[in-house]
Amino acid sequence: MTTLYLDTETYSEEPIKNGTFRYAEHPSAQVMLATWAFDDGPVEIAEFPSGEFIQALVDEADEIVIHNSFFDRTVLRIMLGVDIPIEKITDTMVQAMAHSLPGGLGPLCDILGVEKDKAKDKAGKQYIQLFCKPRPKNTKIRRATSTTHPIEWQRFREYAMADIPSMRELHRKLPRWNYPDNAREKALWVLDQKINDRGIAVDTELAEGAVAAIGRAKLRLDARPKAATGGEVSSATRRDAMLRHLLEWYGVALVDFQKGTLERCLDDEEIPEPVKELLRLRLMTASTSTAKYNALLRSTAADGRLHGLLQYCGAGRTGRWSGRLFQPQNLPRTMKKWKKWIAELIQHFKAGSIDVAFDDDEVMEAAVNVIRGALVAKPGHKLIASDLSNIEGRMLAWLAGEEWKLKAFARGEDLYILGYSLSLIHNSEPTRQRQPSR
Repeated sequence: MTTLYLDTETYSEEPIKNGTFRYAEHPSAQVMLATWAFDDGPVEIAEFPSGEFIQALVDEADEIVIHNSFFDRTVLRIMLGVDIPIEKITDTMVQAMAHSLPGGLGPLCDILGVEKDKAKDKAGKQYIQLFCKPRPKNTKIRRATSTTHPIEWQRFREYAMADIPSMRELHRKLPRWNYPDNAREKALWVLDQKINDRGIAVDTELAEGAVAAIGRAKLRLDARPKAATGGEVSSATRRDAMLRHLLEWYGVALVDFQKGTLERCLDDEEIPEPVKELLRLRLMTASTSTAKYNALLRSTAADGRLHGLLQYCGAGRTGRWSGRLFQPQNLPRTMKKWKKWIAELIQHFKAGSIDVAFDDDEVMEAAVNVIRGALVAKPGHKLIASDLSNIEGRMLAWLAGEEWKLKAFARGEDLYILGYSLSLIHNSEPTRQRQPSR
């Protein structure tokens, strides 16, 4: 079996934080270097390779080893038209994460004792900053190339070639039982890649309307703390000023401005109402859920879809997926009072009339509650959301043979209440005297 070890170095003016698809689709995007080796053969390099050349390498191999293959596979397909069959790929980053190891090449080399020159590695990161990203706007040369920086370019080539031996050694040293040797897990990862390639459609009209409405509401909400504090707190986002005002005027000392802390204060009958009003304003304007609309707009690709939202085995200990970009696994649940208004709210946001129909407090709350509606199915289809209820608790009870707990799950009982009740019963039993050993 022929194994191809493959890596690329690319350039794009689109920040990679906006997603691999957006990065690769930018008009400036280029594959600058391709490095590869077959089996134990020498490492080779090509500058600005053609798609036909890379495709020939891919077609020659039975197995293709890439570190973080979603990136390389995507940029090669979009930039050069190269088709790498997912089934042929072994991803060393996924191989590591499937065994609860970090995904980064550097940390993995440290853990597994793979030789890697730290000084060269540090210099290599500087070369990536130099050649793979646009230079600051105030610099005369906006893009560094082999012409503008010939000495650095040669060192950049050497750095790029050094990653192939490291990847080859990691491929051999990393555990394989979860991935890729486990056929079910390998098939699941292939499915994961197809899901990430396909992505999900985004209602950008709703997202744009929500961002505009949130901006208008925040401007008006920011005026309220200023008026309520005589100008001492210019906006609800001014954390230190608000903490100082609450302490000096009301004697209320907060240890932090975490959501849970503020919500507990709102439920405290001893907290004065003016303080509660300021805390409500803080909660509304500091909501991170509304920032998700900006993430949607930054990361939606040219086809109107979000791609690369899931990271296989991103949660190291459990093997669960983790979210990327828009964090789809951390969406707020729709509050009961808003459920019947969702369709109407979406239309208001799109029409720009939401702040006519609702006051500013409600606009901010509504924006949080309709964010799920920004992910849409194509016409004639439905999106179905599901979740596994306490899957770890159920599986651990089954593995441990805790029949009482499995029966309680089957009856739909609240395990927190039941566990607490059993602990009270257990603690109330008289302590048995331990018999001396003979």
